[in-house]
Amino acid sequence: MASHNPTEGFRFNQVGIRVTDLDRSIAFYSGIFGMKEIARRELKVATLAFLAYPDNAPPDSSMLAREGVLELVFSKSANTTNSGDHLASPLIKLAFSVPDISAAMEYIKSNNVKVLKDAGVASGPVEVARFLGAKPSDLQLDDELWNGLTALSLVQDPDGYLVEILPKITGNSQNSAIRVSQLQKDTKQVAKDRVFVSLPYRNVDIPSTTIFNTTHYDVGALNISGVLNEVAFCEVRASVAYGLNDSLSFALWLPDADSYSSRFMAVGNGGFAGTIAFESMIFELNNGMGLAVAGGDAGHRALDNGGSTSAPRVYTPFLHNPDQVQAWLHDAISIFTPAAKALTEAFYTRDLEYSYYRGCSTGGTQGFSLAEFHPDLFNGIIAGGPANWFTGIMLSFLHGAQQANTSKTFLSQNLLDFVQSSVIRACDLNDGVEDELIENPLTCEFDISSLACANKSASEDALCLTRDQLAAMKAIYRGPYRSDAPHVNIYRGLTLGSEAGWSLPQVSGALSDAFTVPILQNLVYNDLSYDPAMFNWGSDVDDLENRAGPLINAKSTNLSRFRKSGGKMIIFAGWADPNIAPEGTLKHVEALVEGTLGRGHTIAENDFVKLVMIPGGGHCGSNIAKYPYVPAKYDFSPAIAEWVETGSAPLEGIRSWDPINGNQRSRRLCTWPQVAKYDGKGDVDDWKSYFCTPDDKALQSLI
Repeated sequence: MASHNPTEGFRFNQVGIRVTDLDRSIAFYSGIFGMKEIARRELKVATLAFLAYPDNAPPDSSMLAREGVLELVFSKSANTTNSGDHLASPLIKLAFSVPDISAAMEYIKSNNVKVLKDAGVASGPVEVARFLGAKPSDLQLDDELWNGLTALSLVQDPDGYLVEILPKITGNSQNSAIRVSQLQKDTKQVAKDRVFVSLPYRNVDIPSTTIFNTTHYDVGALNISGVLNEVAFCEVRASVAYGLNDSLSFALWLPDADSYSSRFMAVGNGGFAGTIAFESMIFELNNGMGLAVAGGDAGHRALDNGGSTSAPRVYTPFLHNPDQVQAWLHDAISIFTPAAKALTEAFYTRDLEYSYYRGCSTGGTQGFSLAEFHPDLFNGIIAGGPANWFTGIMLSFLHGAQQANTSKTFLSQNLLDFVQSSVIRACDLNDGVEDELIENPLTCEFDISSLACANKSASEDALCLTRDQLAAMKAIYRGPYRSDAPHVNIYRGLTLGSEAGWSLPQVSGALSDAFTVPILQNLVYNDLSYDPAMFNWGSDVDDLENRAGPLINAKSTNLSRFRKSGGKMIIFAGWADPNIAPEGTLKHVEALVEGTLGRGHTIAENDFVKLVMIPGGGHCGSNIAKYPYVPAKYDFSPAIAEWVETGSAPLEGIRSWDPINGNQRSRRLCTWPQVAKYDGKGDVDDWKSYFCTPDDKALQSLI
């Protein structure tokens, strides 16, 4: 019998060199040798450019595992010259991929090779820092770099050159499975301050998944935007391969066993995504439900968004990758959730009992996508401020910018504040209590024309609306419509009482610039010179819907598969949302109930979806600057858990609290078509002084 070859499956993948001028080097290797730049990574300490011959790559090869790659490294440190050409300097590194990194390292160590670090150990050897032109202490400041370092082994050749040993990564889920039983198995008692994961010895295969590192956090050890963790937990950082050559990074927080309730919660993203929503994760970790919590980056990095979110006439890389676009809104949560669930069950050595999802805005869209495309993945879904008809909302953003962003129609913040104050003054008492909140704007019959300058005498307040401003505001209330069908709305307009929040998203055109224009220029037309001012409200509407809609919309009105699986869904929207029209959400949910259960069924009488309309609520919460008196926090996680786990629909006990202005106001939140009514005797700022009751007038106003 032939002896086993210890190097079977080894592949030489990359050579990396430091360069003094990145553009010059790329021009040299592409212009002279015909290589192409296949990827770029912007780290905090360096820029990495990867060049190869793309036509020679197998269809399932990952950038980090394909052969024949040249990595050009340009240090960002002001203290390095990026030069150093003597042979003994480790400014050149090599990379090999291996099918079994543990076996490969045993073989390498048996041959007395100098090992700088093993895979799974979070460290940054000084040789790596020197190669990148950085200080060793700087390596931990970059999550992407630190995660990558943790996942690989590093050795040194006889001349001092760095050699990376990488686990083989491909698009084939069978080849890229990992075993939980191969992971480090320290315990808190032995190594509380070390990187560890206390996973038991269980043979659990997790397809397409690579774990970067694990860390334990004691209570109060992690600060996310000023919020400390109230539960001790173990964090797992990992990635999942998907598509032809992409990966999704995710984080999983596993509370200590005495705080765990066999429940799992995944959280969604915001905007174009590209980062993990740690603020949402820590909110769920701290909510007292004993949740294991996970979140991902939606399958691409923030650098691929073309800017902080994006901008007009800026190349937005991920919008040119159909797999990444599909992942962003439709599939991202479903890509990492199976791996996160498997890790959770292995960690606690018991099965999950319930799994939930929560997201708002983009995350709301992801929630609708889960119910539509992945109906068996979660027991309960919370979807807030949903952009599930994403193309319609893109048109709403563009419509608002075109209406109010001109010299004649410009609406100053003072004018918007004046309009909102006038609306609230006229309709505040509709709900029986004066509290600067309109419980249901659909019952507000305020005529905006009464604020026209033509109706003001010289002695009255100078704030008023010119004819052009009045027309612009009425257009925003109405919403966008087709030029070839002007009597038919494409999407709903914004509501009365939301005006103070319009300045940034509507008047300045910020949302149109950040989302609509990049999608038109990159995804729909692949033309950065496309001018949105020339948008045709007939043919271009069709182009947007036909070319982008299948990838970014989740607007099915039939969720029969989700309902059949026993799934429950809570949808919420803020009545004063200045970004996404709340009436659009309400109308879609109405259609959703009828489409799933049949004609005649209503939101009030169904067993799988509940809608909560939040008085004064902004986009995914309170508008801090414009609605400081509105209770800004609300948590629907206990409500969805009660509904799923007991069968009792959440009709009572949902509340909002903690206004930004610091007062103790709280407010009862009701499931539509019920609204909160004051009991006439209690504290008007205490949610217990309100009860939920059906609002027939609200339903009639939508007919």
